[in-house]
Amino acid sequence: MDAYASALRLLELPAEPVSIPYAGTTLPGYFFRCRPAVQPAPLLIVHSGRDAWAEDCKYLADAALERGYHCLLFDGPGQGRVLRLQDCPSGRTGRRS
Repeated sequence: MDAYASALRLLELPAEPVSIPYAGTTLPGYFFRCRPAVQPAPLLIVHSGRDAWAEDCKYLADAALERGYHCLLFDGPGQGRVLRLQDCPSGRTGRRS
């Protein structure tokens, strides 16, 4: 995650980390802004699923940006950082007991 954050900064990618409020915690992700969009652009929301992390889906953000879309990549409950580091499984609205 630290390397990914460094890459966003060093490669000057049009992305910023985001935190989405959810059930007493937050869902981490990245918002990729389509630079050429002069008007509000459509938004592709990518909820990776299974064992993927938001960081694994940059190729989808790249494709969205090429087509004039903004893109939001995020980890939901039971996925990536939310499961591994926040101990928030899917199907529940809080931490495991």
